[in-house]
Amino acid sequence: MNDNIRKAGDDYRDTLYTVDKQGKRRWVYPSLVRGLYFRYRLFVAFLLISFYLLMPWITIRGKQGIFLDVVHQQFTFFGTTFFATDTLVVVFVLLG
Repeated sequence: MNDNIRKAGDDYRDTLYTVDKQGKRRWVYPSLVRGLYFRYRLFVAFLLISFYLLMPWITIRGKQGIFLDVVHQQFTFFGTTFFATDTLVVVFVLLG
């Protein structure tokens, strides 16, 4: 089977979208896309940011929810303290 067969409409792969026929740059500007899941995504983002910002004030097992002590190399996540030497254990726990 020949893999070099070109189909009609495949010529878009031969040119860059950001360059016109004369070789000049065509600028691409981002736009806000409001689709079906825009409000859901906005709500979930708000919840996650609020959760992250409130975790230092939430106490779990007598410790802060998230506490990153760089000076003493102790990192507390959800009440469990990990040391800098526990990096491999943290990776395995986070990867599940």
